[in-house]
Amino acid sequence: MSNHLVSVVLASVLVSFALAHAPSSANAQKLVAFWGQNQVGNLYAEPTMWERPLIDVCKDNSYDIIHIAYVNSHKAVNNMPGLDLSFHCQTPFPGYNRPTNGPVLLRCPDVEADIKACQQLGKKVMIVVEESQQAVATDADGIKFATDIWNLFLGGQGDRPFGSAVLDGVDLHIKVGVTGYSAFVTQLRSLMDAGSSSKAYYLSGTPSCEFPDGYFGPTWAGLPLTDVPDKFDYLSISTIGSQCSYRNKDLFWSRINLWTNWAKAYSKLDVVLGLPSYPNAGAVGDYIDPPTLIQDKVLPVLQQNFSNLVGISLWDASYDEANHPCGNDVQGQQRTYSDVLRVLYANSNVDVNTTCPVVVYNPPKDNPDTRSQVSSASRGVVPPFSYALVAVFYVMMFCF
Repeated sequence: MSNHLVSVVLASVLVSFALAHAPSSANAQKLVAFWGQNQVGNLYAEPTMWERPLIDVCKDNSYDIIHIAYVNSHKAVNNMPGLDLSFHCQTPFPGYNRPTNGPVLLRCPDVEADIKACQQLGKKVMIVVEESQQAVATDADGIKFATDIWNLFLGGQGDRPFGSAVLDGVDLHIKVGVTGYSAFVTQLRSLMDAGSSSKAYYLSGTPSCEFPDGYFGPTWAGLPLTDVPDKFDYLSISTIGSQCSYRNKDLFWSRINLWTNWAKAYSKLDVVLGLPSYPNAGAVGDYIDPPTLIQDKVLPVLQQNFSNLVGISLWDASYDEANHPCGNDVQGQQRTYSDVLRVLYANSNVDVNTTCPVVVYNPPKDNPDTRSQVSSASRGVVPPFSYALVAVFYVMMFCF
């Protein structure tokens, strides 16, 4: 066989491989994890079972975005925000004396190092703001709160809990009061837009799946999604603990339809769906187990019918790590719930009679990390590229 013909055959093999394993639209689907509250501690008293350090969560190739939970007060010690990270960090910032009860600003060098490492892996890391102590009473309070968040966690200067680490954005939760949050969002977006041109900042919100949400809107005046919806980059619509969770399927799909249709009026506003990552992470019936995901074709329906719904957020990372819904299902793998979601996103034609997707190769995402590459080999999974090399070898043997 001529060298030219050999070259053609080799090129054909490699092109076929490239087409078969090119990044699919599934890679555009994002997985968001909430980290910091160690919810699995509700199940296990043994610290070895608790939530992993942030860097370990970031090395998990399932997640694209990590939401650190959380800032839980806009006005704590020294009239500054308070921070709660469960057991991960408990040291007050120098000069901030911890009160007998209530939150305080913390100093967390280990988390600081992990944030930087996570960002080097291509992950986005954001801070959750969820006032749980006292209501933001006025627009002036909202503006100060936003300015404090900018200075403490983003591009400003101040008593920074994570030192020189600059987070990628803010995820807003509203649980107490409604006044002042439109001003908060407007001020924070203004600071983000005026920040460094070399860094993009993101602003998300997490309303309930009830539409409209009583704290966010839209519809009622004075709420962020009524007043300033165009300031947000994405919304994580939480089904946890709500009547519109999957235990009420008709309501679940109805509310997703309402939220995504409303969001289409804002071209830059995406939607992700908030789900529990473990049965105990929500109310009874909130959790969608893998057999139900497969049999009801939940992810294909989401992808095919809601073009601006771009992923799923999971509460929380610690529950996800503890949840191995498929057991030792594939060559000894103990896949987590987020692993199952990622496989289902990449492989829509899964046998509906199975209880878990039996797929041994998970296509790499845009930013694969070294742990995922090592894991494939250590678990006995042969990467597809190996098959391409074998094919090339046999072609060459045949030709010569």
